[in-house]
Amino acid sequence: MIRGAEFFVYRTGSEAVELKARFDRAESLYGSPAMIERDGTILVPKWMPVLRGTVSPDEYTALSKSRYSDEALFRQGLITKDVRVMQIHEVQKNGGSVETGIRMVTHILEEQRETEREQVEVVLGRSRYLLSLFSEHEISGIPRAKREALQEETVTQLSEAGLDPARVLLEIKLLMALWLIKASKGEDSWGRPNELVTLQGLFAVERRAKQREEEVGGYITAKYAQIEAALTFARASDRMILVDVGEEIEQHLLRNIYLTNAGAPARRDYGYTIGKIGSLAWLLDQTKVRPYRTVALDGKQRLEAVQHLLKEGRREEIFASDLLSGLTESAQVFQDTLSAHADVYSEDS
Repeated sequence: MIRGAEFFVYRTGSEAVELKARFDRAESLYGSPAMIERDGTILVPKWMPVLRGTVSPDEYTALSKSRYSDEALFRQGLITKDVRVMQIHEVQKNGGSVETGIRMVTHILEEQRETEREQVEVVLGRSRYLLSLFSEHEISGIPRAKREALQEETVTQLSEAGLDPARVLLEIKLLMALWLIKASKGEDSWGRPNELVTLQGLFAVERRAKQREEEVGGYITAKYAQIEAALTFARASDRMILVDVGEEIEQHLLRNIYLTNAGAPARRDYGYTIGKIGSLAWLLDQTKVRPYRTVALDGKQRLEAVQHLLKEGRREEIFASDLLSGLTESAQVFQDTLSAHADVYSEDS
């Protein structure tokens, strides 16, 4: 995909390609960039910036549909766009629980927002200080040593905020840092004190900083927020399904006359009972994520086995097997799973 000023790629190594293939086969979680596999495994994409000039068609593939080759696309991306590598993370901790996924994405969002906010504040604060200083005092009247000291202070502040030009990956951040450092000395390209060039540079830094501030709530951050919302909704929905089906099994199904009395004659509600069991099995199949889908699929299998025997009129086999005790066990497992994962932000959940 190519969007705006950003160029997206992914690695072509065997492990990365295999994970990307799984990602492409998986189902989008409520239309978000997060994907889920049939067993409830959660795959979360991350978009990491890389330096221009460090990607090549030998190691990366463009995430775009184009009539141009990757070589041509990379040339376009490397010249005009910020390059981001798509990394796919399989949620594995705590059995790949959705709670772990939520915590991971929340951490990414908070870290990105906090880091970006601090960097923008440093750039705006420094540029406004210099604008005020150079507006009140003629630059030519400020000793060169003083201006060099101002430049050194700017470099130190930017480095402490993670905006060292030698390490910055995004172009907009690199430009902000370089312009601010250059303007701090109050000189033009010929090394002469130049108020007009300096003030224009500082105004440009302010514009870039405000632009970056707006972009923080833009495409990439919005994608993480979308993933967080989808995971949170899936968790709530799955938990509700387990509560509803568990209660239905305990309070109604296991008390149903056809499942408590092997000799009870089939009446008009016999078909309704079969249909109800089918509905409960279908409902369990609507779960999306681990750990809820894992236990839901096990319960679904048991319900479908009971439903099949009822349809075949082989109720005696239900009583002769462990199916009914299995349903009791499933209802209890549902409760245990809900209790164990009640707190989203517990590291054990």
